[in-house]
Amino acid sequence: MKNILILMLVFGFTINLFGDIWRNPELTDYYSENGQYMLRVFPTEIPENYSKWRVAKPKKKDKFTAKDTTIIRCHAILFKTTDSDTTNYLGEKTD
Repeated sequence: MKNILILMLVFGFTINLFGDIWRNPELTDYYSENGQYMLRVFPTEIPENYSKWRVAKPKKKDKFTAKDTTIIRCHAILFKTTDSDTTNYLGEKTD
């Protein structure tokens, strides 16, 4: 009886335990300590139809556009902030 009670307690507590849950990647801005620089990180973008294109037969692959088959890899842009303006590392002003 004592063993059954212990087993019930152990399994009762472990049912509520879950592993890590990862958030979906999203556009994120990171600022330097002094606020002079901002790094904008863009996550990898996979088009909706990419998986359909991968499994399509060769004759049907012609129906997909480059927009459907191009993966945009994760990248970042460094900006310098002055007052209310931001300028990317190429010196171009942005909104």
